[in-house]
Amino acid sequence: MAQRRRNRKKTVLWGIGIVAALNVLTITWILSHPFSKHVYVTGVDAFEILSALGGGIWCLGASLHSRRNDETPRSIMAPALAGIALICYGVGQAVYAYSEVVQHVDPPFPGVADIFFLAIYPLLMASILLLPARPLPFAVRTRVTLDCAMIMTAVIAFSWYFILGPTMLQGSQTLLGRIVALAYPSFDLMLVFAVLLLASRTGNRSNFSGVAILLSGLIVFVIGDSLYLYRLLQNSYHTGSLMDETYVLGNSLIGLGAGAIHLLSRSRSAEDTGGAQKSNETPPLWRLLLPYALFPALMALLLYTRSVHTDKSLERGVLVSSMVLVGLILARQVLAIRENHQLNQELMAYAERMEGMNTELHATQADLHVNVEALTRANERLQSLATTDTLTGLPNHRAMVAALEAELERSDRYGRPCSVMFFDLDHFKALNDSCGHPAGDAALAEIAALVRGHLRSIDTVARWGGEEFLVLMPETQIDDAQRIGEQIRALVAGHTFSPAGGLRLTCSIGVASFPEDGRRRDTLVVAADQAMYAAKKLGRNQVRCAGDPAVGALLSESDEGSREETALRGTVEAMAALVSARDHYTGEHTEEVGNIAIQIAQALGLDMMQARLVGLAARLHDIGKVAIPDSILHKPEQLDDQEWNIMRTHPVLGAEILNHVPGLRCIAPMVRAHHERWDGGGYPDRLRADQIPLGARIISVSDTYGAITTDRPYRAARDAAAARAEIKKYAGSQFDPAVVDALMQVLDEKMPGRMQSAA
Repeated sequence: MAQRRRNRKKTVLWGIGIVAALNVLTITWILSHPFSKHVYVTGVDAFEILSALGGGIWCLGASLHSRRNDETPRSIMAPALAGIALICYGVGQAVYAYSEVVQHVDPPFPGVADIFFLAIYPLLMASILLLPARPLPFAVRTRVTLDCAMIMTAVIAFSWYFILGPTMLQGSQTLLGRIVALAYPSFDLMLVFAVLLLASRTGNRSNFSGVAILLSGLIVFVIGDSLYLYRLLQNSYHTGSLMDETYVLGNSLIGLGAGAIHLLSRSRSAEDTGGAQKSNETPPLWRLLLPYALFPALMALLLYTRSVHTDKSLERGVLVSSMVLVGLILARQVLAIRENHQLNQELMAYAERMEGMNTELHATQADLHVNVEALTRANERLQSLATTDTLTGLPNHRAMVAALEAELERSDRYGRPCSVMFFDLDHFKALNDSCGHPAGDAALAEIAALVRGHLRSIDTVARWGGEEFLVLMPETQIDDAQRIGEQIRALVAGHTFSPAGGLRLTCSIGVASFPEDGRRRDTLVVAADQAMYAAKKLGRNQVRCAGDPAVGALLSESDEGSREETALRGTVEAMAALVSARDHYTGEHTEEVGNIAIQIAQALGLDMMQARLVGLAARLHDIGKVAIPDSILHKPEQLDDQEWNIMRTHPVLGAEILNHVPGLRCIAPMVRAHHERWDGGGYPDRLRADQIPLGARIISVSDTYGAITTDRPYRAARDAAAARAEIKKYAGSQFDPAVVDALMQVLDEKMPGRMQSAA
């Protein structure tokens, strides 16, 4: 499209160059007056014929191009009619030249040539009316027509007084000759009027360029015909003067302009689709005032004719023109008043619509404000329901998990103490069975209010689940936590609960402290939970600390089984102690990995026995590091390639160690493969996907999570969110996607439960 547009512009530029060259040659020929008079006159006639035929061929070529492009009949006929008009002029000039050059007689006036000359006007008028123009509303078309009529009235008045009138009155031609001679400039003025209409309706700049060329050609024709008329009626016209150049220039400009309008309008049609939308744009001020500016000029001419006492016919012509102009101005003003009235009505209707829309907008804004407030209240209620236990009004499990994570992070960062208290109502099932669940619910609500009223403002008590409650006590040492727990125990034991006409209840409390009993939420809550169960086993209605020897003894008794199991458990603990003695970080890390691995195994549907085996393997997955040199194991910087090769031998070494213990041979494959990758890029055997034992895949994910969230010799620990993102990133490449999903489920639920020890 762009290339076609450039080619058409280039064609128009070539046409301008040819027109300029032709007219330069014509002027040179006329001024130099070469050869004999006969040859000279023949050359002038030839230039006129050539300019007319050349312009006609140019227009017919544009029309033929339109037909090949399957354009509308209107776009094909416009340049075709202009071309036929110019060819008619060329034929008329040829007839005129035949009489003058061949027959050596003065061409008759009016004669046959004048038939062809006059035929060009209706053809050009039709061509102009068919040229491309933007659509205008009726009021705008009427205004443009009146403006053009006002301009033409003033032009005709001046032409009548200074040219047409004197010529008609003083000439020696017959009446028919005068009428024919007067027809030429009159028709030219009509064409100028038509072009002015076209210019007012031009929808783009490219059209305006072609219209300017066409209008220039017609103005030149007006000048030429006026001079021709004057000299013809005075019997002073002869071929060979510069006046003949006006016809050469006029013909060439008319042909060039008609073709250029057509070519350039087609080249810009895709760009000017918005032309119709611009039809109602307000024209420039000078264009609006131009028709009115001619009125004082015409009044001045009228006063001049009255003062010089010229011929009455001339004076009457100017007077009639003035009256016509006044009538047109009045019609124009009536139209302007009508347009202003219509515009005012449209503005009022628009203002009413805007007022209605503004009212609707305010109503919509009010409704929106009400909806936003309702939505805000609903969101607040949802947030409260999501984090609050509806029965007791305390924070629920989810809210307490978040509070624990935040407080433990703060305590760890600033090295401050923190304690948790786990308490459970004694014989609560008997209360529900004997008095019904509503009585149990009422007792839970009372104990929640009782405990909350006794704690400090910085403490948080939450319903952990069922009849279990958890208390978070920042900045509290284990001794202070135990003292507060004893106060709560006594408070509950001395309170008379309202269900069943008043009854007494007791509670068992377990206390654990950060960092002595655990550095992470899971281990700390499990320690407090185990202490609480120890308190129940020791008689209920008492407080026990996680570090209490009686708690440890009870836990050992509960874990006792056969001699073989006891011996195996002792072997595992001995191996874990060996790893911890060699590297304290590794020992603490393997304990955390074991806990996470058991939860993942249970989330994947493994039974308790299988989950315990995975936990044992996780506890011992780094047993092979006992054979790694201290210089590598404790190096604070990143390891180099050689050191990494040595470090990568620890899974094989660990499996060999476990194979020497009959009771642990079943977990040796898990330890050997815990550094294999899901995509086969791991070590030592480059296993992939299901070739890797499920336990090893669980240990791999658990080990990575623990490593990211724990301080290492060469980097600080990152938070749980970063660990989750890192593990998700490598699901399907480094890790089994199903195991990753199970870990995310465990972390989302944040249910530490009563973790089974890996040992």
